[in-house]
Amino acid sequence: MYGPGATAYWVAAARAIETRRPDALFDDPWAAALAGDEGTQWAEQRHPESLAPMVVRARFFDDFLRRATFLEGVAQVVLLGAGLDTRALRLHWPPGTTVFEVDQADVLNYKEELLAGVQPSCERRVYLPTDLRSANWPAELAGAGLDPAAPAVWLAEGFLFYLPNEAVRALLEKVSALASNGSFLGFDIPNRAVLGHPFMRTWIQMQAEAGAPWTGTMENPREYLATLGWRASLTQCGGADADYGRWRYPVVPITAPDLPHLWLVTAKSEPTKNLNGISGRPELDQVKEVR
Repeated sequence: MYGPGATAYWVAAARAIETRRPDALFDDPWAAALAGDEGTQWAEQRHPESLAPMVVRARFFDDFLRRATFLEGVAQVVLLGAGLDTRALRLHWPPGTTVFEVDQADVLNYKEELLAGVQPSCERRVYLPTDLRSANWPAELAGAGLDPAAPAVWLAEGFLFYLPNEAVRALLEKVSALASNGSFLGFDIPNRAVLGHPFMRTWIQMQAEAGAPWTGTMENPREYLATLGWRASLTQCGGADADYGRWRYPVVPITAPDLPHLWLVTAKSEPTKNLNGISGRPELDQVKEVR
């Protein structure tokens, strides 16, 4: 066992299973080795449909990173809580791209050992072993080469829900302080209704029994991020931009506040704090920020 525990193996195993499909949404030839026996055994015990959120989420954020780098010209990519992510290897990046992978030392050491000799597809890959719960990681990231004057695309995938709400907000505030205008941000997080919903009960219980309970939630990411200078868009698995032909469950209307939502959040840093991303017309507020 290492770092965040079994959950990182699980996500790698889900990517490995997806890679073996003839209609795979992505190709991750290193996922099976990273998942190991623990992740593989866990995934084999799951119904394939239960892995769909991990797979759809991975592809959704792949596309988000591609748009930010290829279409918007962002050359710095920061993967917060990178875990066993292999995007520095498996995605095609524009020339000059630097990918920073930020996580605990034992997680990154495990990954580095298994991937020894594999060349990244980005121009520069930087491992930053640190604790994102500490106050020092922003300075450490700058010391590792992040240029705070240039835009970056920040991704916090698959881990904010393991943090207390105050830690989630502290992390996003630090990112916002570092992000220059023209930066992008992506993350996923549930609202409170998810934690008590009957449909999610088995999954939430499994997470708790594995020592990784879901605690972090956010009711209105768009509204909250506006206070930090971001214009955000929300979607969820099964939405028009996050389906990929893999979603088999009903899709909750994104504007229903009291129903469970597993938010997929993308945002762009704006030059003024006055942009709150809410027009008063929900149908307009759902326009994607990157095309």
